[in-house]
Amino acid sequence: MPLRTFLLKGSWMLLIPLINSIYLLLNHSNEHVHMLVTVFDKSIPFKQLFVVPYISWFGLIFIALIWFMYQDFKLYIFSIISIILGLLISFIIFFLFQTTVPRPEILGDDISSQLTRFIYTLDNPFNAFPSIHVLTSYIIFLGCQQTKGHFPKISLVIQGETILVILATLFLKQHTLLDVLGGLILGGSLFKIVDWFEGAFYYNK
Repeated sequence: MPLRTFLLKGSWMLLIPLINSIYLLLNHSNEHVHMLVTVFDKSIPFKQLFVVPYISWFGLIFIALIWFMYQDFKLYIFSIISIILGLLISFIIFFLFQTTVPRPEILGDDISSQLTRFIYTLDNPFNAFPSIHVLTSYIIFLGCQQTKGHFPKISLVIQGETILVILATLFLKQHTLLDVLGGLILGGSLFKIVDWFEGAFYYNK
């Protein structure tokens, strides 16, 4: 793919950080904050090593989208649309129904402890439902299902990493099980809806 074409097609990805900048306006506590912690969440251990896949999410989404762009441009576009719609719906939920997650105290000074503290400092413990990490990761997971015919091992590696990211949200105490469930339902629903509309449009055309 020529560089000019790559830059032109890749520019669609810039919409994601642009839309995501809205989160900065919501990343603080409101008057009424809800907690969705269940007894099952309390049984999940705190594992700082999961900070590695958690941080990898920031690059994973764009690497996967570039992969989609090379494999199937339509898949690339409606994956971006699904993510953007998911972000906008999540922001509305954050504004109307803000949630929080209690975090453990970080006592160590090893690299995983430092990275976890950095994540905790960067992202306040609010706006947890639904999990954006889970929402976007699951959309990428579903997208990979449609690229397995081409270089399936690459798709499997990306899917494996998305699963680790989803698990990391729980083991780092960034999200509850209900946050994860909300992200899975919203991400899966949007992907299927956008896919259906895309198929219906081309069928009618």
